Amino acid sequence: MANLTNKLISETYPSLLKTSNNEPLSSSLVLITDGDGNDAGIKIDNTGNLDASNKITFGQGIVDKASNVDVSKFVTQADGIDNNNNDTSIPTSAAVKELVRTSVTAQDLDFRGDSGSGDVDLDSETFDITGSNGLSTTALNNTLVIDGSTLETAINTNTSDISTNTSNISTNTTNISTNATNIQNNADEIAQQQIDIDSKVSKSGDRMTGDLTMSDANISFQGTQTGNILLNSFDTQNNNVGRIAFQGDSEQFIGFKSNSEAGQPGTSIYQNRVLTNGNFQRNSAFSTQNDKIFIGGIDSIQNLGSYGQIKIENLSKSFVSGTLNDSAIISLGAFTQVTNNQGTGNLMSRPSDQNFNYSSFAVGDQNQIIAGDSAVIGASNELNAQNSLVVGSSNLANPDTANTNKTFASIISGSQNQSKYARTGIVTGFNNFIGGRNNIVGGQNNLNTITESLSPNNNIVSGTDNEIYADSSSNILSGTRNQLYDVSPSNIVSGVDNTVHRGQSNLVIGNTNTLGVAASTTTRVNNLLAGLNNNVVGNASAAIGNQNFISSNNSLALGQENVISSLRSLALGYQNTTNGNNSVVVGYSNEMTSGGNNNIIIGARNANTGTGQNTENYIFGENQIINGTNCVNNILNGRDSSISSSKNQALYGYGLTASQINTERVTTGTHCANNTNSDVAFVVGGGTSVGSQQNAIEVYKGTGTTDNQVVIPRIQEFANNADAVTAGLQLYALYHTAGDLKVRI
Repeated sequence: MANLTNKLISETYPSLLKTSNNEPLSSSLVLITDGDGNDAGIKIDNTGNLDASNKITFGQGIVDKASNVDVSKFVTQADGIDNNNNDTSIPTSAAVKELVRTSVTAQDLDFRGDSGSGDVDLDSETFDITGSNGLSTTALNNTLVIDGSTLETAINTNTSDISTNTSNISTNTTNISTNATNIQNNADEIAQQQIDIDSKVSKSGDRMTGDLTMSDANISFQGTQTGNILLNSFDTQNNNVGRIAFQGDSEQFIGFKSNSEAGQPGTSIYQNRVLTNGNFQRNSAFSTQNDKIFIGGIDSIQNLGSYGQIKIENLSKSFVSGTLNDSAIISLGAFTQVTNNQGTGNLMSRPSDQNFNYSSFAVGDQNQIIAGDSAVIGASNELNAQNSLVVGSSNLANPDTANTNKTFASIISGSQNQSKYARTGIVTGFNNFIGGRNNIVGGQNNLNTITESLSPNNNIVSGTDNEIYADSSSNILSGTRNQLYDVSPSNIVSGVDNTVHRGQSNLVIGNTNTLGVAASTTTRVNNLLAGLNNNVVGNASAAIGNQNFISSNNSLALGQENVISSLRSLALGYQNTTNGNNSVVVGYSNEMTSGGNNNIIIGARNANTGTGQNTENYIFGENQIINGTNCVNNILNGRDSSISSSKNQALYGYGLTASQINTERVTTGTHCANNTNSDVAFVVGGGTSVGSQQNAIEVYKGTGTTDNQVVIPRIQEFANNADAVTAGLQLYALYHTAGDLKVRI
């Protein structure tokens, strides 16, 4: 490398740098050229500003020799922060954004049904909830609507059909009454006929072995009129084919028995049919008003009442050794009252002030139905409901008989479940409580807290010990001991021991997360809590991880034990804290508590504290501190540096300080000495430790009459180059001899 030793300026003038206007530096930027006027592409002024028309390239990075910190690169999005976890690189904003995005992408929602399980990627997938069997779902904005109107319409339609059939039965009653007179007239005509049946009858007890043909004749039973006609002929398949036939437009069979239909061979079960135009109708009977008739295994067929009532007792009696054995009772028709229905101890009743308890059915023991159009199967169930089904044991459907708001169009399956004011709901499992409209509850010990006028609607609850309080609708709860308090619509809660206080359109996933504050009148909306022990008291915020706390809006805490109490802020990592709006804190144990806005901290154990509004400050590295009052527009990049009550400072290095300085200054190096002179624009620190701070170079701003000044506060003096070498002066280091500046070679 060429040097200037023993060279005259005139000999090296073309290679020297100068201002393009050959004037001293001023506060205005001026182009730098060589001695021949060739443009260098760089402009400078006497305040330390530099304007390069092209790139400024760091070939080997920025090196702090004292601390051996080598900032070798800027980490881009493609490089990835995870791939550059070191103290020698600076991430770009795109790299930080990518780290946050990939962290959120890794989260998913796990869910499980009665059978099977699945998961939803929170970044790229949606959680579909579809309806069936009369239920449909509609999603709009932040609302999920579960519609049961189709099911309810079908039930209401069937109710109209029942009402129509009641009118038809009443009309048939009148027709039967009219036919009674005709039957009596025919009986008188038959009584007048003399019939000789000796040739047709084999005198053997009461059996007839021949054919009996009658023409305009009567068969009359005198006395108590309890005589029987017993048909007892069999075909080769042991089927009773005896019959009484009435010729005319239709053929009617009364008393038909078939082993293939009656069950096990040898059991005589009488079943009744009417053959009309060639089609069998089972268990049908005909009766005139106030008359009774014995048909096969049926006795006590009562007349058609004013409501079209038919009560059939002792249907399907067994004929064993000549004795009728009572086995069951069934009731059909409108406003039917039933006792002992296919079991023991069942009770159906109708309140005196209500038109309920029609078309109901009970199977089992100790069941009770109040109201109607319902069915109970099992034991010890109590049903005060309409158009509902109960299957299992010890279930209760609206046990409060004094209340007129009955359970309607609902299904209860399991044991010890209870519904109250429920409409078009489904509950299955053990010891669940359901109320409101269009709810689905499954599992164990789940609860909908309700009143007669205020109840949760359109909810899905699955799991154990979950609880939804009154007027909380369109929610999904899955897991164990999750709770929705106050008015909390359109939430999804999954996991264990999660709590929502007056929330709307929130997603809570994990364990022991809490949204809102107990007894608060403020509704918290559009929040995401995922993980363990997270707490959010705000809107449109997300806490993901473990023990994060957010008390503001539009903020994100991702990691563990992060605390945000400011608007539109981000805390990413572990034990970070921020209370300034629009701030970003990334890393470990960083603190941003000065109350200022628009700050960024990235690294570990950094702090932006103080009593004033410290705004628009940027800290990168470790153990960096901005403290004091109104610290504005400062940058710290490195380690163990600090700024106190200063503005517009940029510190790049190790152990640097800036205190009580309010003019623009750039400081780099290690352990600089604090120079409060406002004319200093650039400082290179050269100290070795705290207590041994010193500056290697200080650049002073020029004024209108002076140029910029470069000060080397501790330049050494040697008589010559040999003495400098002997003293250990670094190669190319500056020294002076009696004020003459020299370079050690």
